[in-house]
Amino acid sequence: MDCRQALQILEFDVPDADGLPEEICSAEEHAAAVAHLESCPACARTVRNRRELDRTIGRVMRTVAIPRGAQQRLLAQIAELEAAGTIASTTANDHGSSDANDGIAAGAGRSPAVDSEVPSIIPAKPLSRPTRRRFLKSLIPLTASAVALTGFFGVVWFFSPRWSVAEVSQSLTEIDFASLQALPNFTGGGKATQLPGEAGWEHLKWQCDKQAKGLPLAANVIAVYGFDVRTRQPEPIQGLIAVIPRNRVRNPPAETSLTMAVPTSGYLTARIGESVCVAWQEGDYVYVCLVRGGPDSLSRLQQALEQPAA
Repeated sequence: MDCRQALQILEFDVPDADGLPEEICSAEEHAAAVAHLESCPACARTVRNRRELDRTIGRVMRTVAIPRGAQQRLLAQIAELEAAGTIASTTANDHGSSDANDGIAAGAGRSPAVDSEVPSIIPAKPLSRPTRRRFLKSLIPLTASAVALTGFFGVVWFFSPRWSVAEVSQSLTEIDFASLQALPNFTGGGKATQLPGEAGWEHLKWQCDKQAKGLPLAANVIAVYGFDVRTRQPEPIQGLIAVIPRNRVRNPPAETSLTMAVPTSGYLTARIGESVCVAWQEGDYVYVCLVRGGPDSLSRLQQALEQPAA
């Protein structure tokens, strides 16, 4: 079993399945292909990458909504094709029977000289069973088309606006400062981790040493920070702020700074305590901020951001 044969056999192999159909390979060939992976790291890596790609495509396709009525239309088209095939087969059989009957009738009136002539018979070429290679090659165009369509819709789905401010704020309510430390570091790129443009944000005390964490709603797209503001009041101002690319947000807020922002709804029950949520946009990013307390805490935060650094 060489590399080419092993990769051909395992091209459409599913680890959880009982095996591939006999048209593709026998059980012995399948076992030999699997054994080949143990001694060939390159083939093992190729098969592993293929399966990971299949899983990724599967996850993407499962999130794409099926158009309404698509299943019924598909079944109706299949039924029409099957009906057309049945009619064509019946018509061909009728013509064949008619031709045979005409031949018998014509033969009854032939002269002995004509009947003595024996027509030459050319044997029909036996139908060859499709080989495994031919079967695999026939699937390549279909597989390529499916992958292309999946990739296209996957890219459209991935870059289309997906979250609302309400969804982001709800995800923030499930985080407190202790669980913020346990979240994975944000890996979506440096641009999405930039703080709002107002200078006062740089003066706040940040949790996790100002390390951006990934919001569980979309850990590689939305960055989240925790902050703590000490004022003259006995209770500090605590909150969470999420940073999202603007083109990934449905209905971005019209406000362009925290100073202009107003709470998006009433009090939210959050793990950091009863909170209010505000949202605004700056440049290519939308900021969603969850502030513990009510409108008074939000006003104190706005005032603290306007004060110069100590």
